[in-house]
Amino acid sequence: MVTYFEGDASDYGSEGGVFIEVKKLGSNSRSVRSRIAINASLETVWNLITDYEQLADIVPSLLSSKIIDKKDNFTHCFEKDIESFASGKKRDVEFKMIEGDFQSFEGKWSVEQVIKQRSKESDISQLGQEFETTLSYFLDVKPKLWLPVHLIELRLRKEIQTNLSCLREEAQKETNSTKSSCRMKQANQRKSNALDYVSEDGVSIAVKKLGNNSRSIQSKIAIKASLETVWNLMTDYEKYADIVPGLTACKIIDKKNNFTRMAQQNLPLGMKFKSKMVLDCFEKDIETFAYGKKRDIEFKMTEGDFQSYEGKWCIEQVIKRRPKESGNSHGQEFETTLTYLVDVKPKAWMPVNLVEGKLCKEIQANLSSIREEAEKMVHNTVHAQY
Repeated sequence: MVTYFEGDASDYGSEGGVFIEVKKLGSNSRSVRSRIAINASLETVWNLITDYEQLADIVPSLLSSKIIDKKDNFTHCFEKDIESFASGKKRDVEFKMIEGDFQSFEGKWSVEQVIKQRSKESDISQLGQEFETTLSYFLDVKPKLWLPVHLIELRLRKEIQTNLSCLREEAQKETNSTKSSCRMKQANQRKSNALDYVSEDGVSIAVKKLGNNSRSIQSKIAIKASLETVWNLMTDYEKYADIVPGLTACKIIDKKNNFTRMAQQNLPLGMKFKSKMVLDCFEKDIETFAYGKKRDIEFKMTEGDFQSYEGKWCIEQVIKRRPKESGNSHGQEFETTLTYLVDVKPKAWMPVNLVEGKLCKEIQANLSSIREEAEKMVHNTVHAQY
């Protein structure tokens, strides 16, 4: 029986457009009510949440979802018929756990679309938003006796907030996509497209979803220093912690020729989680091209707090063409780009969405610090010559 309430609840308000209320039902149980507004039709949202086996591709905290039995309007979830009102329409999916790691876990999804009243004098304000749809999630949860509910309450709220936000993003993406495209094609397209942005300090970052709990991150920054300057900085491994803000310690375990094994410890990536890892680094030979030269450092985690963590640093220096009529080079003799590529997969208990944002911010700060240090080295060298 799902509990509905108006008062006597912990109101956590709206964050990221998600409204959440939590009410204490007993000594070890909670009732959660949450909702989010979505610019998509009821049918779009309904098709999304009832495509059960595809939910793991959308909902970050869900590792897998498999249908065991399905009949008309029944998948151990009860899909109710659509209800129509003068103000709009709504449809619910009720669910109840029959076996699992909780003592009880039941609730419902509710999708409600309201008829939108547009003002006659202005259609500009609509911005193509044809729907006023609300997705609500109601849950009554009671852990087993050995797990106090207050230990998971905060985590549960954060997961619900993230899940609703991702469902909204997916529904609105489907609404804006070509209607003739099938959902499978859209899913494949989403996996192949990366999210790109350029920060204020000149660091560009692209994030691509590789699977349910893994990401591929590509980032780069322009540096006014030679390839050799940046390379010497990057291969002075034990000095990393003095330059890179996200790194608290770096120690060489083994070193020979172009191979280095080192132990690193990073600052918390979220949820007070400090990551430790042992990395094998392989320094590649320099490659020369007509337009310049480049050199890579490939790395791979051999042990640590991630399931997998591997990638490479790439330093590329391009020959700079100066205009004949202008000697205004300001001493900038180099066009060098430092690129950082990493494929990361946390362990199963750590959803990647909880560390993805923090990881991108750390990469951005780290690249900025490396650029600052390399350009400082160039500046000091130039002044030392005079």
